Amino acid sequence: MDRIQFIGQTYQGFTSSIDDIINFFDHTMAVYEIVGDKTAANVHGITDNDRHILKIRAKFNNENELQEVLNYINNTLHNRKNIYGRNFHVDAHTEGYYIELSVHEEY
Repeated sequence: MDRIQFIGQTYQGFTSSIDDIINFFDHTMAVYEIVGDKTAANVHGITDNDRHILKIRAKFNNENELQEVLNYINNTLHNRKNIYGRNFHVDAHTEGYYIELSVHEEY
């Protein structure tokens, strides 16, 4: 799904601005490109539109996959992801089988 399809499906009587929807989509796609091929058992997302932050808390059944995601973020991406010409900073913290990602755009 691209931005246009996402907006078309989301912006039906929606009270948020299109800019907020695009920001949410871009933040979500940045997270998806980081953990998209890993299987998380539980995912909870919280959006703070005022500060343009997306927080994701995911639980993995497999500790190796969790470590792979953490290593990828810290050692390959160096906590930064570029997508759609926008740079995002990604903070990752783990606790047991959980990883919490905080994603915000760098200006």
